[in-house]
Amino acid sequence: MEKYKDIEVEDLLKSELKNEQNENKPKEENKNNLKQKESSNGEKKSEKKIHKKASNFNFEEIEKEEALNQVLYISYNHENNYISLGTLSGFKIFSLIKSPIELIFQFQFEPKEPIKIIEMLNITQLLILVGKNESGFLSPKKLTLFDLGQKKIIDSLNPYNTEIKLIRLNKKRLIVYVDKTIYIYNLLNMKLIHSIKFEEDIISSEKSFYQGQICLSPNSEENNYLVYSASQCHGLIKVYDVLFLTYVNFIQAHKGPLFKMCINSKGNLIASCSKNNGSIKIFSLPKGEKLFKFQRGYTYNVITGMNFNIMGSHKLVVSSGSGNIHVFELDKPNKSNEKEHTVNNESYMNKINKIYQKGKDYLNNKNITTTVNIKDLKGENIIFFKEGKGIETKNIMNIIIITSAGFLFSVTIDAVNYSINNIYEKYLDSIKLKK
Repeated sequence: MEKYKDIEVEDLLKSELKNEQNENKPKEENKNNLKQKESSNGEKKSEKKIHKKASNFNFEEIEKEEALNQVLYISYNHENNYISLGTLSGFKIFSLIKSPIELIFQFQFEPKEPIKIIEMLNITQLLILVGKNESGFLSPKKLTLFDLGQKKIIDSLNPYNTEIKLIRLNKKRLIVYVDKTIYIYNLLNMKLIHSIKFEEDIISSEKSFYQGQICLSPNSEENNYLVYSASQCHGLIKVYDVLFLTYVNFIQAHKGPLFKMCINSKGNLIASCSKNNGSIKIFSLPKGEKLFKFQRGYTYNVITGMNFNIMGSHKLVVSSGSGNIHVFELDKPNKSNEKEHTVNNESYMNKINKIYQKGKDYLNNKNITTTVNIKDLKGENIIFFKEGKGIETKNIMNIIIITSAGFLFSVTIDAVNYSINNIYEKYLDSIKLKK
């Protein structure tokens, strides 16, 4: 497994794409010249850009139908520069290094194989696949290792008794959740080193590839933690060190069931939210000290995605069912001194006062720097900041949102005055491999 450590996807595929370009150039040259105007018009139609007004955004009906039928799984690597897409027939790899997005690799199994789960190991050529149906190559009950460089399956783990619901990985550990059990593997040799069993299913959502009840620290050198809620009934977070195989803390994060979690790139912060209200809390790892408490809005709305920025972990981006995207600044802790207590026989006036207090907290929340509304942002989504090579200046903030139907939104924000520069939208499975 060591051979995958420092091999970047972009470098692996660069020569291959160049060869394809040279082979197809003579054949396509005349065709491209004749249809230059048509193709440029087509690009304008398919790549809509909206300045300032995100609420006027609409999807094309054909793309909506295709999205619901084609996209089965979406994930991104921990560097936030590659997106992996599992489809009904295979998988695709997209690069975010060059704006706005580029398809750099696609693979279709023969006969067609639906991909239920696909995860990329950081920026390496190694993919881990889980099939949707039983077949000769893939299965929903086993992990399959795929090498992008060789374009073939290189290994698979012995099948489990039931279907795999979730996988997480970093450079040293592989986490597999199946049959009310978390299995921990040493990724260097694929040996099982520990397992954690539960009395109930701890994943409440079928969309287990979104930030949810089980998270693994991206940092494998230090602060390498597995965090999870061991029950769907309470908001207790358990922190487990996957390097030393021991529990390090238990955090009573929420009164109600835990809904979503995410860990920052350094593995020293965790953000969580409950299913019962719009409050978001941020704790230190592993101590569990509460550093921030945010109120997303003054009315109830389901949080559909959240994530830290990679560089510095000083921002948290959150999306909700209303289509709102909030960016919170984490420069100054807003520790609350209020004593949280449960009211058994809550009166009508107490309920009114609590709603009023939530509204007051939201209006006085100085940590919210930006709010963007995208009318067509429906359902669960993956959300993260794009940073590094793709951002030319520190004054630009780029947020990527990928919906469960396979639509990508790229929101560019002026980081000085927090104004929206533009919003770009594209259906991922419609992007073609450049020849």
